[in-house]
Amino acid sequence: MERGATVVSVDADEKAVSWGRSRLPAVRFIAARAEDVLPSLPVPHAVVVNPPRGGLHWDVSLRLQSEPVPKLVYISCDPATLARDLHRLNVNYIVKDVRAFDLFPQTAHVETVAVLEAA
Repeated sequence: MERGATVVSVDADEKAVSWGRSRLPAVRFIAARAEDVLPSLPVPHAVVVNPPRGGLHWDVSLRLQSEPVPKLVYISCDPATLARDLHRLNVNYIVKDVRAFDLFPQTAHVETVAVLEAA
């Protein structure tokens, strides 16, 4: 992170926000769903999303499509919704890298991290 950068974290899980606030005082934490606070968020230089199993909310996808950021990192626990969302975002983004992580051995679950750049 560059000096002077501002980090904003939005999470619907109040416990996660409380935990973060107690450990990272320089980060601005917002306890809400991203789609509910989009209009109040600053214009980002980079975005990391880790949506629920259902994938990105339509409003979040629209914001990322209409106002592309230079770098987008998408963390997913569901390959099907990741594929759907990457298809929606491919208008303005290029997938630079995708990696799968077996965080739940001996199950069918996999975490995937996709790195995208604005086209």
